[in-house]
Amino acid sequence: MVWRGLLFFFLFLVILWRWRQWRDGKERIEKQEKEAFSEIIACRHCGVHLPLADAVRGKHGHFYCSIAHKDVG
Repeated sequence: MVWRGLLFFFLFLVILWRWRQWRDGKERIEKQEKEAFSEIIACRHCGVHLPLADAVRGKHGHFYCSIAHKDVG
């Protein structure tokens, strides 16, 4: 009788563990999809398009693709 209760308890723990893995994996995929579609901007100096997260901000709020272009612009 006690063994049956322990079996159900461990089965519940395994199901809970697998559900959490599935849920975390789903959230990770959604986060990657959001990052993949981040805002794209153009470099003020050369016009190259790049994600906003990779851009370098200049003095007057303009964005550049590199520090060298920021210094030139």
